[in-house]
Amino acid sequence: NNWALQPENDWRRQAWLWSNRLENAWKLATLCNFLVFLYEGKYRSVVERLLKMRLVFSRPSTARQISFEYMNRQLVWSEFTDLLLLIAPLVNFAKVRSHVVRLLRLKPPRGNSCGICGSSSVTMPYVSDCGHLYCYFCIASAKLADDKLTCFVCGSPVNSYQRL
Repeated sequence: NNWALQPENDWRRQAWLWSNRLENAWKLATLCNFLVFLYEGKYRSVVERLLKMRLVFSRPSTARQISFEYMNRQLVWSEFTDLLLLIAPLVNFAKVRSHVVRLLRLKPPRGNSCGICGSSSVTMPYVSDCGHLYCYFCIASAKLADDKLTCFVCGSPVNSYQRL
């Protein structure tokens, strides 16, 4: 079945050799055509070059109105999402969230409300080192998210918290 292993004078061996030569010549012609296409921009393939076929406009004097706005928008969003995918693993979102919550809090919570969620009915009240009141779920989840947690009210480090 393997024509390459046939004797030198067998017609199948000769056909295989010519087939290989033609394949290599086609690859070389394709490479040369590609390089010439990059330089001239006329024929995209070897077949088009051999048949002298070119893509031309039926009315060359017609002005073409092409809006690249959509394509530009797609490119910007694509690059933006790639940037986010690159930066997202490097950002500690829990810490950013705690800073934003602290910055957006306009008035300090009253003495009987949670320092994180602001709820006046504190469920399972816990007190931090600095004496501020928190819900158990709020303080426990904040501490799990950030080992170096700072108080949401006064900004002092929270090393421990106890049930009230």
